[in-house]
Amino acid sequence: MIKSHNFILTLIILLSVNFNSYGLDNNDDLNTDILDLDSDFLEAEGITRQACQKVQVVKNLIVTDSLRVDGNEFIAGNLNVGGTITACNISGVGRGGATGTTGTTGTTGTTGTTGASGAAGATGTTGSGTTGTTGTTGSGTTGTTGTTGSGTTGTTGTTGSDFTAQNYIFAYDTNTQAAGLASTFRNITFSNNGPIDGWTHTPGDFNFTCNQTGTYQISYSATVNASSGGGTAQALAMRVTDNGAEIIGSQASVGLVTTANVMIAKTFDAVINSGEVIVFQFSATLGTGQLSLGLVGVGGTRISVCITITRIA
Repeated sequence: MIKSHNFILTLIILLSVNFNSYGLDNNDDLNTDILDLDSDFLEAEGITRQACQKVQVVKNLIVTDSLRVDGNEFIAGNLNVGGTITACNISGVGRGGATGTTGTTGTTGTTGTTGASGAAGATGTTGSGTTGTTGTTGSGTTGTTGTTGSGTTGTTGTTGSDFTAQNYIFAYDTNTQAAGLASTFRNITFSNNGPIDGWTHTPGDFNFTCNQTGTYQISYSATVNASSGGGTAQALAMRVTDNGAEIIGSQASVGLVTTANVMIAKTFDAVINSGEVIVFQFSATLGTGQLSLGLVGVGGTRISVCITITRIA
């Protein structure tokens, strides 16, 4: 054990087994003031007494037992003592101290310039290979055609009427026409046609034939009076027939007492089919009533009766 607790040295492999050495017997006394040896080894079985004031060994000191030095001890090499070391002052070359901390990393140097690009490598050879064969077309039969749906065709609608033609007629008469038999309707003739389209009428005749089915607005007006028998009241009526049958709503009447002129007129609508014949009629209860030309006007043609037929639908 080292009392100065500076270090405990265990025997280290000797620097060389061929070194020369000086030997001391057990418990030999060293009374010299200085033991100064340049030998490689100082070896003794034990030095228990005060050996000297100073021990200086250049290299190694090996003591089997105890070593006591009152002065200074300097050993450049290894110290190996089997017993106790008592010394006033021991110096030696100790082991190296711990490695110091690593110094700070230096700043990074500037980046060097980029080297020139290498030449492009040669293009590889094109791979070879044959195209695979086309697969076979799938097979399959076409499905059967479904049955045609059943159903009767709807009836064709009636042809719409052509309304491009207005289908109208204006006619009038310039003669006096007497009723004749009392309370008997007679046909009225028309001596002249005015504008006419879609109708057939011969001047001087009483039949008006329709050439196109449609709804028509029919108007008539007449000047009537009693030819004689002044003071006796009678009625005069007018109507329109379609194929011989009176058109409901077509009749109008007035009362006659003297020979004075009276106007009679009517306007109504009726559906007339193509091919049907329209006739205008009048009647007087005493048979003396008549269609009159009326008073003489200033200029122009006097008429006794006129009609207008115009298609409206």
